[in-house]
Amino acid sequence: MRVLFLSVLAIIASLQSAMADEASIPPQAQVAKDMLLTVLAQYQPGAPITGALKTSVDAAAKRLEATNTAPVNLNENEDVRGLWVNLFSSQGIMGDVDVAFMTRTLPGGGKPGGKAIIQSISQELVPEQRFYRNMMVMTAGEKKVPILYIATADLGIASDRSNDLEVLFHTIVFAPGGKGISNKDVRGALALDDTTPLSIDIPITDKRKASRSTVTYLDHDLRINRGKDYIAILRKVH
Repeated sequence: MRVLFLSVLAIIASLQSAMADEASIPPQAQVAKDMLLTVLAQYQPGAPITGALKTSVDAAAKRLEATNTAPVNLNENEDVRGLWVNLFSSQGIMGDVDVAFMTRTLPGGGKPGGKAIIQSISQELVPEQRFYRNMMVMTAGEKKVPILYIATADLGIASDRSNDLEVLFHTIVFAPGGKGISNKDVRGALALDDTTPLSIDIPITDKRKASRSTVTYLDHDLRINRGKDYIAILRKVH
């Protein structure tokens, strides 16, 4: 699992240091993008997110967003399709998270069980198939059992705003994240009973509303998303 985590970090580092395709974005956008990546390079994923860090990231993101000549049109821009790694989220979802919070949606879940350590977060988006998958690589329990948290959702583009993604989760799965790890190991690390299911299907009904996230900047390998009181910056890896 450590090898997997380091591999993800290596991919991110190589992408951050690589020269961008200058023909794909305007020069002023490239300058602002480089400034944003420089700010992000000062942040260690999982470290506490201070008010000063939020302010500096937000300011750098706004400079890049200001280079847009028009709002992103996700119906026409295919760059959103692919596998993305989360570089930064002002929600602070990397690092330590209560196990009870992670398992609260499972029948019999939500029990106190210490901390899970989220090491990386990725998103896979295929708009034409209405497919969205969020995956967290984490460890939990005294033995730091490697676990994958996989949440799959219906993905749409808002009819009234072409730069809004609509996400409605329908399946959540906890799975062994390494060789030799069993479902029993996963349950033990997450403080779950032996009979507690490690997956749940959430019915999609008219009563459930999709969550919205606005794509405020998008190019061939960088995306900025904003929602209610948060900003997320992601880098495409495939």
